[in-house]
Amino acid sequence: MINDKRGVSTVWILVGIMIVFGAALLLIIIGAVSVNINDALDQNVTIGNVNLKTVNEQTFGQYNTMVLNNADWWGLAIIFGMIIGLFLIAYFARDTFPKISIVIDIFFIF
Repeated sequence: MINDKRGVSTVWILVGIMIVFGAALLLIIIGAVSVNINDALDQNVTIGNVNLKTVNEQTFGQYNTMVLNNADWWGLAIIFGMIIGLFLIAYFARDTFPKISIVIDIFFIF
């Protein structure tokens, strides 16, 4: 067991910040890749008896529309998850890490 626990709460705060930053970065990358793929496939070219623009609208275009229309809800889900995480940390770490509890209480007050 480690008797010197200074900095343990700071590490968990930094881990949480990195996870949220990674999730936001992942949303940005997924949106950008989806738009670029859709733009590349959205060409009015007929190959055989199949029009590439029509096939794209029926297949990948549906996915692209879903990503772009629901990105704001994914962002709200991340924010809601952070708020629930604050409540859980305040509940579980109240007696163990009193210093981080003060910081969480300040967040709840404001």
